[in-house]
Amino acid sequence: MNQIGPYLSTTIPTAVSIAIGTIQCVESAKRAGDFYPIREAMFADGVGTIIASLFGSFLGMTVYIGHPAFKRMGARQAYSVINCLTYLLLCFFGIIPLVLKIITVTSVNPVLIFIGTFICAETLAITPPRHYPAFLLGLTPVIADWAQSTIISSVSAAYANFTITNVDFTLNVTSQITGFSYSGLSNLAGGSLLQCIFLTTILIYMIDRKFIRAAVWAFFAGLLSIFGLIHSSNVGVLYEKNDEGWRFSVGYATMIGLFMLLEIAQRWHLILGPEVEPDDLSSEEWAEWNRQKQLHEINESNQDT
Repeated sequence: MNQIGPYLSTTIPTAVSIAIGTIQCVESAKRAGDFYPIREAMFADGVGTIIASLFGSFLGMTVYIGHPAFKRMGARQAYSVINCLTYLLLCFFGIIPLVLKIITVTSVNPVLIFIGTFICAETLAITPPRHYPAFLLGLTPVIADWAQSTIISSVSAAYANFTITNVDFTLNVTSQITGFSYSGLSNLAGGSLLQCIFLTTILIYMIDRKFIRAAVWAFFAGLLSIFGLIHSSNVGVLYEKNDEGWRFSVGYATMIGLFMLLEIAQRWHLILGPEVEPDDLSSEEWAEWNRQKQLHEINESNQDT
């Protein structure tokens, strides 16, 4: 456990985010008019990941992003097959290291930026405007993670020139940073991928006034906090006085209490009821809803003309 513990805060969020990515891609395809079973897609991901691990791959398999764009380009099954065969040849014949020698890594970064921008744009395209604050909040943990890693890698490189080698920068220097709230940055960066999911989901359910669901997600967020999987760089039962894990668990417990009070107020009709979204419908129901919406838009367009 001591050997794998430090990696759990990275591997578990990564696995969860990959699964969420597959669900997102299936939902994106649904918006484009193509319906795929989520269970089959995730089962294929799992089987593919297991097979790849037998060949030494540590990367999880997920559905490739961009279904609506590929559909507009006319791509079909052959597109995926050609991609598969191309990468198979590149990997089996060791061509990728040669390509990386010819093409610098920095020239690939704009491609990554484009993909990230495309993913954000596609997410916003299927996101109701009222959920935009949750979308923006969900970006903050990964930004904090990037900022923290940049600070640690940059300053530790300079720190190594003036002290004993192999001294852990995070243990010796980060505690002395007082110019800004580094501890807050560190807490927001801990388990950033999982934090993105939890913070975004909780805020979405708050906006939609679905307080029971928000309370459930807050409960699991508090549970992960006490074990250090989020809001911390250390994995374990964080209940000591100086630990941060239990503090965040108390915070999430307070949120649960607030959500319960709001749920009671909602049932007494003291506040508005929950929002009803097409996302709550099945694929067939959503298709009918989308068809009716398009007919309504066509009728409005005809009336305007």
